[in-house]
Amino acid sequence: MRNFFISFIASLLVSCGGGELPVPHSINEKDSLVIIVQPLGTVSWDYQHEVAEALRIHYSARVSIAETIALPEHARSPFARERYRADTLLRFLNLHLPEGTDRIMGLTTVDITTTKSKEPQWKYRDWGIFGLGQCPGDACIVSSFRLGARNASAELKRERLRKIAVHEIGHTFGLPHCRNEKCIMNDAAEKIATIDAEKENLCSDCKRLVLR
Repeated sequence: MRNFFISFIASLLVSCGGGELPVPHSINEKDSLVIIVQPLGTVSWDYQHEVAEALRIHYSARVSIAETIALPEHARSPFARERYRADTLLRFLNLHLPEGTDRIMGLTTVDITTTKSKEPQWKYRDWGIFGLGQCPGDACIVSSFRLGARNASAELKRERLRKIAVHEIGHTFGLPHCRNEKCIMNDAAEKIATIDAEKENLCSDCKRLVLR
């Protein structure tokens, strides 16, 4: 397992949104990348399996699914108790990274939020998101809460979940948002329609940065 010095400053807890970009970490077959999917609260087996298979296929990783653990009470949003703060969940996941594992992905059905540096502040202080990944780092979190937008079918929900999972793990390798609108690393820009328009794959440029 790669040992990263974990810093919880805000710049590592956002999805590569600005400032100096990190150098993406390259992986290859010899690295034997190990990812664990950590269900937080009640998550259907179908969703757990969908995410695990997507990560295995796109990153040539060995992926396992951990036993479900409860969502931490201290991660509840101070603005709305039924929501959970994504940055707090990332720190929680860092503490639960098993020995011999490279990445941990939290998977939950609850609404997760973050604070965005945008106006109006009242709107973005507890903004609901699809997922969040340390960039770079060891942990990311994905929520299925918003997958049903626009009357999505069960199949479309699963497709959206796979795309979000592959996207957030990509951030943990230091991949920034991609300008290619069809790339799975494209910024959702707060719209589920953006995710739907993406191809379910890394573009050739992003793939070249992390896979060799």
